[in-house]
Amino acid sequence: MNKYFLILYQGLRSKTYYWEFVNTARKVMLVIVLMLPDLLKVLLSTVIIFTTIRVQIYLRPYRDEDHNKLELLAMVSGLVTVMSSLTFTQENKVNFIEIFIVFMIIAINVIFLLEWVYKMAHGMEDKRQIFKKVR
Repeated sequence: MNKYFLILYQGLRSKTYYWEFVNTARKVMLVIVLMLPDLLKVLLSTVIIFTTIRVQIYLRPYRDEDHNKLELLAMVSGLVTVMSSLTFTQENKVNFIEIFIVFMIIAINVIFLLEWVYKMAHGMEDKRQIFKKVR
């Protein structure tokens, strides 16, 4: 029975085996918040993401420190994206600030994606090395 739930806590520290449930709850709360008016949506999303960032920094739930850093970068990327949306909830013409914010959103998300791809490729290389040693 335990092997069926392995994917939910694999890679986590034994004290923070529940972290995937926290992530799922965060995502469900963010989906529920999408039904609210714009300003309230941004405010509650910011509070939810910021709270989980603080908890993640405090707990450091993953055994591998790279996973903790990547999770933190993902949440910071989401926080920057949500907080930047405050600019777009106001009804005014597009100006330099909004263009700058769009580039900032794109940049932080590209940084996260590149870091994720790098860690994924590095992890696959490590597994290949292990399989070569086993052979």
